[in-house]
Amino acid sequence: MFAKVDREILVHNDRYALSKIVESDREKYVELQRQINGDATFFRNPLSKDIMWDSVLSDKGLFVILDEKMNFCGSVELKDELRTPEIGISILEKYRNKGIAGNAVDLLMELTYDPQSIDYYLVRIESDNVHSRHVFEKMGAEYLGEDMSTLERFKEYLTKNNWEEKHKEELSDLYSALEGDAKVVRYKLDFKHKFYNN
Repeated sequence: MFAKVDREILVHNDRYALSKIVESDREKYVELQRQINGDATFFRNPLSKDIMWDSVLSDKGLFVILDEKMNFCGSVELKDELRTPEIGISILEKYRNKGIAGNAVDLLMELTYDPQSIDYYLVRIESDNVHSRHVFEKMGAEYLGEDMSTLERFKEYLTKNNWEEKHKEELSDLYSALEGDAKVVRYKLDFKHKFYNN
């Protein structure tokens, strides 16, 4: 049974729930970003932290993962990509390896799946993240192959926007820092059968 709170629970099972992110989640969410991206995260930078937080609050595809005591465990996000939206999931270190990711993804599917608009969900994982790959494979995700690394995607974005040549000098340090990043692999997560059979 979930503790009584004055926030809307959008979907839940007997262990976890998803809710929209609210102002009182800020400290935990910023810590989550620090754990993922390090101390240099834009969420802690005095110049960008408020802008970043405002963008989080307005993100309609971002949900907080809560346990039955209403503890903030992490976040799950759905990024619109036409008929194959991409799932992103982040769990606070102290809640990892407890089965939360699978529960959260199931809840996200329950909340968002519409056979008229979604063919399947896309998951992108760094190839050396064996644990995350195992979690999604266990859920039935189908391996689609390699994708561009973070650096390759960033370079492609810059090239499309004519930034690379203009800012080559300033970008060289960033390129060096990202060089050697793991390749990214893609998975297809298809939940149609789950919802058709209920």
